[in-house]
Amino acid sequence: MSALCAITDDFSGKPAILVLGDSHADQLTDVLADLGRTFSVPVYYSTKQCSLGHFGPGDWCSVQTFDSILHEAKWKNVVEVLSIRLFRIDREDVVLFRQNVRTVLAADFHLTIMENVPTAEHFDPTERALRAMKDGSISYTGLPVEKHSASMAEYRQLLSALVREHPGQVSTITPEPLICPSSVCEFATDGRPNYFDWNHLTQTGARRVMPVFEPIFRRVARGD
Repeated sequence: MSALCAITDDFSGKPAILVLGDSHADQLTDVLADLGRTFSVPVYYSTKQCSLGHFGPGDWCSVQTFDSILHEAKWKNVVEVLSIRLFRIDREDVVLFRQNVRTVLAADFHLTIMENVPTAEHFDPTERALRAMKDGSISYTGLPVEKHSASMAEYRQLLSALVREHPGQVSTITPEPLICPSSVCEFATDGRPNYFDWNHLTQTGARRVMPVFEPIFRRVARGD
């Protein structure tokens, strides 16, 4: 059984991208597939929903599973691993996360890690509707960007350390400027919700952050 699932055509063995992530990566499948078709870059997802930082002891996201995924990725001409997941540093095994990063790099892939999208309980459309029914108004329309930045501080320190430790091998991208174009992270785009709960993007939100991935696809397409 294959460890990878293609979301684009194979484009005759051209350099490819492997997405490792959780349900947050799933919300970006259509966006990444469209970019793959635009740039003629094959895109693969793991058939098991295992994220960086989760490969280790256990049967589902085991070390053997990780090895199988990376081995098949190499065979399919993957050159870039893209990590998309919700990382809550107070609940994560940072040592295991670092180990997983080193495993990817040891297999000679370039790694790009996406920061968390801004999250807030009042981004949940159901929560907003309940508030509106209760008091006739919506109390919160967005999230102050300073609050999001504060929640990301420790994770950003970890990512900065990885970039310093592995120059040229690890990159990071952030959706913050696209969701938070000014001082507020926005719940909606042109009246359409960016989120379907407190932390997952809708297709509207996914399309809004699409530009953050374009440089990766251009680089892979050029063979850089």
